[in-house]
Amino acid sequence: MAKTIEQITEEIINKRPTLLVRILKTPITYLTASLLSLLSCEANHGTQVLPSNSGQECLGQNCYGTNGITNTKPSNKVMDQSTAYYLDSISADKSTLIFNAQSTYAQNLIQGDLIIAGITDKTQEGLLRKVTSVTKNSSQIVAYTVLATLEDAVPEGTVQLFFSLSTGNAKADSAIDNFDDAQFDSTQLPLSFSGGQMYEFDHKELFSGIYLDGSMHIAVNADFQFTNSTLYGTKEVRFVTKGLEELELIVSGEFHAGINKELPPVELVKFPPVVIIPPGFVFPVVITPHLTLNFGVSANGNISAQTSITQSLVVDAGLEYKNNTWSKIQNIQPEFSSTIPEFTGVSGDFTVYVKPQLLLDFYGLDGPYIALKGYLLALAEVTPSDNVSCSIVAGIDALVGVHIEIISKTLFDYEASVYKYEKEIFNCSNTSPDCTSHNSFICGAEEKKVYWLDSCGNIEEAAIVCEGDSYCFNGECVISQQTCEDECDIFNEKSCSGKNVMTCNYNNSTGCLELIVQESCEGNEKCEGGECVPESTICVDECNNFGEKKCFNNGWKECGFYDSDNCLDWSVLNNCEKCIATDDMNELICVVDSFSTPGNASWGLTWDGEYLLNVDAGNNTVYKITTDGQIIASFSIIPEPRGIAFNEQQLWISSSKVDDGDEGLDTIIYQTTLNGEVLNKFNSGVYALEGIAFDGETLWLASYWDNTFYKMNLQGEIKSQVTTQIEEPYGLEDLSFHEGFIWCSVVYLGNKIYKLNNNGQVINSFEAPGGKYGNNAGLTWGGEYLWTSDSETDKIYKIKLIN
Repeated sequence: MAKTIEQITEEIINKRPTLLVRILKTPITYLTASLLSLLSCEANHGTQVLPSNSGQECLGQNCYGTNGITNTKPSNKVMDQSTAYYLDSISADKSTLIFNAQSTYAQNLIQGDLIIAGITDKTQEGLLRKVTSVTKNSSQIVAYTVLATLEDAVPEGTVQLFFSLSTGNAKADSAIDNFDDAQFDSTQLPLSFSGGQMYEFDHKELFSGIYLDGSMHIAVNADFQFTNSTLYGTKEVRFVTKGLEELELIVSGEFHAGINKELPPVELVKFPPVVIIPPGFVFPVVITPHLTLNFGVSANGNISAQTSITQSLVVDAGLEYKNNTWSKIQNIQPEFSSTIPEFTGVSGDFTVYVKPQLLLDFYGLDGPYIALKGYLLALAEVTPSDNVSCSIVAGIDALVGVHIEIISKTLFDYEASVYKYEKEIFNCSNTSPDCTSHNSFICGAEEKKVYWLDSCGNIEEAAIVCEGDSYCFNGECVISQQTCEDECDIFNEKSCSGKNVMTCNYNNSTGCLELIVQESCEGNEKCEGGECVPESTICVDECNNFGEKKCFNNGWKECGFYDSDNCLDWSVLNNCEKCIATDDMNELICVVDSFSTPGNASWGLTWDGEYLLNVDAGNNTVYKITTDGQIIASFSIIPEPRGIAFNEQQLWISSSKVDDGDEGLDTIIYQTTLNGEVLNKFNSGVYALEGIAFDGETLWLASYWDNTFYKMNLQGEIKSQVTTQIEEPYGLEDLSFHEGFIWCSVVYLGNKIYKLNNNGQVINSFEAPGGKYGNNAGLTWGGEYLWTSDSETDKIYKIKLIN
């Protein structure tokens, strides 16, 4: 079974400092400390406010705070428990907040303010939203909002959080099914039995006839840091996890060709949100950790098997965004072993994996995450004479990523495989009858373990583990007679000495760490940061203006300082399906993704807070689809539909067909349920009506004929109009609102998207992703992305603006 943190700690303390301790000296201390719980403030317990004159606060091993915060933005409007009392409702997508008219807090809200809330009775996950408009009447105040980011809220400086997922950090209301609730009190569920999370696989059926037994033990720390600059925006994002994972798996069953299945993730423990009020910020940051497990199995051929794997990982991995570039942080020490497998059947291979994932969400939206996919790959061929040729391979694939939506509006989501490792841990040749088992001893790579060696030179199982100050030398445990002093501190750490790259390594005769020359830099190189790099020479700027962005093929680059010289360089390529420069060259358009439309006459497009709603004018159908094109639902609607708008629990759909059969004049607006059931209809009085959008108070109707917007109240009355200053004489299709601007599509003599102010003046424009001869008939903002549908290419495009 897996060792507890206490057992691991006792071994470490009583033994000579090994590779593990030297690399992870600080994390081991964190993991073996008293493991105090997170600063967890539930709604009925209030929020702890830290002293505003301190820079960094720690509770046990959980640290949080700021560094160099210069001021608090006046537009940050913090909502506490008392002001949240007057918050009557929040829409499902959090875009609409309705307050009682008596709310002084709401009375003072204006466009551009940030609504920031911690954990209250009305905001269970916290809240971070930006106000786009406010309406008031005698009974209520309605604030219309869009998603805000930490980049919006933080004026200048660093937000930092370090915490340990340890005993006492979880509530019992969402325990996994194999915990015995009788062991714990009714209000608190320890995250582990002893310093970490233990998960038992009790003959868990992964697929019909395939079972998993064993256990997994996790203990982990997480370190998150975000640095913002008033001048340059996000300067640094850093997410690092450190800890231990031990895995024991026994896989058994009948594997058949074509099996390829991943089970839904299991949330091990439901953590409460962490509420932090960093010194100098005067607003709450709400973070919730999620620890989940995924199981998967795939197979080819037909084989019956039982085999096992023991895996031990020491993890120090993450990502860092700095100098406009993402870089990986990885130091993972794997150790694998296996028992002799049993195979029957014909031949085949199978893979079984267990993937724990730690994710931090901010105000209810995903942030950084790490997933450790440990897997067992078995290949076997069974001949008619029952001779077996087989190989067992163990592997680890560590993925670290950051969902940027709640953190920064200037960056893309990023994911990287920071570590991949495979090792054959068993081969059937090891059991050859020509080899004598347990013939001699050999030292393992771990330095403390002595392994059996058969007469053919194959390494078998561990024989003994050296205790105390002893370590393995020439196949036996010897007592360290160390009288020397270490020249360096961390095993395998690299440094420079003149033009030489030095490595910290053990001297086998003395047992001390010493510096040895690994590499000598050539004549035109120098040693810097433990590696050979080119000597600085007179350089030439690759670009002219710091921060300038430019399209390069299918991606874009930014001008900045990315190496050791003083010249401006273009960054690495940020990939897009297509990069488009706007007409005024001040913004770039990055097509992040695209997928086929459900029908072949895609028209209006809108966003309901979670899904896209797409009108198909060819088959009079509305499709509800995910952001990767999967159809969730569909329903038939009125004839010849064009535009569509979403308003909480209702849809507004425009039609180009009128009651008397003539098209164009006096087209109709339909008010329907979310399932397309008609509730009401109005004669619009608008010629060649196409797109329709809702600004929180009024419906905006787009006329293809004269490029004019008509503003209609919810009773069907046209109250005013806005004539656009678009150069094309006609061709206006769809529209949407985002951060105080109108975005619209125009298809006359081209295929363009325009950004307008509320008076119809053109701010910027660019060619739509479908190309000059496309037909971008649908357009909407959803989240931080602009979505457009094109009826010529039959595609929906996901667009990111690069400012």
